[in-house]
Amino acid sequence: MRFVFLLLFPPAGMGQGPSRGDPPPGVSNNGAAPPISPEEKALFDQAASAAASGNAEAALASFEQFVLRFQDSVLLPDVYLALGQPYAKRGEIKRATDALKTILDRFPKHPRADTARLQLSDFYLMLGDLRETMDLWVDLPERESSKMLIYEQVAQAYLDRNEFLEALQVLMKKKELIVDPIASSAVREAIISILREKLPEKELQTILKE
Repeated sequence: MRFVFLLLFPPAGMGQGPSRGDPPPGVSNNGAAPPISPEEKALFDQAASAAASGNAEAALASFEQFVLRFQDSVLLPDVYLALGQPYAKRGEIKRATDALKTILDRFPKHPRADTARLQLSDFYLMLGDLRETMDLWVDLPERESSKMLIYEQVAQAYLDRNEFLEALQVLMKKKELIVDPIASSAVREAIISILREKLPEKELQTILKE
């Protein structure tokens, strides 16, 4: 079972990653995407049709079979993205997050990567993994609108847990991204409120030192 799991969701750099000098998965030696074979298309369409008709179990089985059979397919980002929500609905959050992380690890520049990152953020927020959520976005260039939405959700989650120092740090990161003066003022007021009403003296000193 673990062997199959590793085939479905290989850790970054393991097994399916390109060797030195090789093109990344889903790209041919001349830089173009390889053609989709009739077998790939048939299995992908079968899985997508099952998903569209609400037959989640059949869709999952077909998508998993696709990953095992076509490990260098250009359709893999779409397949891994399609696996996330059905796994989550079955309560298999670990598999859902692994499917989405595989997109970010193997296909970081693919158009599906942004959607995968947003869905993965939702799962981490649901699980209360706030640091994992922030790690997906902090060092990512641009994406300001998505970042601000995620930072707001993370800050509120920290406030709900009475972790005020962490909430303050996230709000300060959000404020750095805001251009609109009215929105910036609202975040500033939230920061001031935390400083005045929530933080004990020891944590306030920590902020001042930074």
